[in-house]
Amino acid sequence: MSLAWQVAALIDKQTGPLEDFIAEDKKSGSKYTEWYQERPRDGHTAFTHAIKLGRLDIVKYIVETHPGIENEENDFFGMPRDYAEREKQNEIAEYLKSIGATLRGAAPKSKSKSKSKPKYSNDDDEEDFVDDDEDFDRPFTIAKSEPAGPLNMLVIVREEKFIFAYSISVRSQKLSVTQIISDSDLEHLVKKIPGNPCKNQIGEVFMQSALRGNTHFFVLYRGNALQGLIYPYGFICARPEGTGYFLDLICATKNGADLLKFFIKWCTGKKVQFIHLHALPQVLGLYTKFGFQFRRGCSDSAIPETKEFKAKVAASGKAFPSSLSDVWTNDDFKYVREMVLNLQKQGFSASENEPAECSSPDLDEETLKELNCGIDGYTMIRCKSPKLQTRKQQRKTKRRKTRKVK
Repeated sequence: MSLAWQVAALIDKQTGPLEDFIAEDKKSGSKYTEWYQERPRDGHTAFTHAIKLGRLDIVKYIVETHPGIENEENDFFGMPRDYAEREKQNEIAEYLKSIGATLRGAAPKSKSKSKSKPKYSNDDDEEDFVDDDEDFDRPFTIAKSEPAGPLNMLVIVREEKFIFAYSISVRSQKLSVTQIISDSDLEHLVKKIPGNPCKNQIGEVFMQSALRGNTHFFVLYRGNALQGLIYPYGFICARPEGTGYFLDLICATKNGADLLKFFIKWCTGKKVQFIHLHALPQVLGLYTKFGFQFRRGCSDSAIPETKEFKAKVAASGKAFPSSLSDVWTNDDFKYVREMVLNLQKQGFSASENEPAECSSPDLDEETLKELNCGIDGYTMIRCKSPKLQTRKQQRKTKRRKTRKVK
């Protein structure tokens, strides 16, 4: 088991002995910044994780062995004392205050009513989905109800200091003039989508990372973007990756297939060579229906199991797992579990710093679940189809080759 997983386990033991943590720290050479980077979607260090769980003993030890850390700002959680107060860890907050830790409020405070609910999800008892900060002028207002009319898409592109947004119709006709929006406007728009499109499966840290780390955003909606009143259904976060695009996150309450089709069509218009994504087990089959394959690159062939898996997906019709739990408990999706094991053993997991057991040829389902192998999904790629020549073009190519031979 990797160091990060060991230390995370020690911190998670609320009554675990401090001595065990100290021993692990000394063994690792006190690399506290690397202690809890167990997955790319989590920004915790051992220090912030100890604050979150109220481990004052570990907090004191880290402060004593790493002077000054009490005033080091974390990219995701802000200043330590700010974070302790937001997590209502009053004892830790008082301790940090007593040793001179400052407040800055660097990380945004969550507006969610429930501590366990992600910041970007909507409360079910909300009267409507109109902006809650009415005094702040936003370029887009969320409509109270779902309007009639065609589906449209907002294309939002971050370029250096500015974020540009414009709207296109299903037929890719431009509907509105390009306007400049802010990071705050983008975040507000995504987090106010009615119905919690990510279904509480994406944490706040990863959501913030997706909004900051990507350059292209696509929001599917009905309404009138020119007038600023829209009803969004879902969004995509993506960024350029070589000659292709990496699809980092897609969430939708409905019309998710249309959202993905729009993105593929947009990429085709940009002459993109491939689209790369990390698919979670419950959506592996869905992505195969859109041309995504289990391959490491367009120059490589898809793995042999792809064809059989695709046939089983086709035979199942529109029946897809409703959640990750459904994959492991519903025998109708046994073929998905088998595919996940194959992908894990062949190195298609997108998760970093996994225990060595996750890549063992003897890996079984129970071990895979116990160790959270593949928690960040599996690599899938959709490559640009080779352009087919007409008969006239084929004859011209043939004559050209004949002349070269002569």
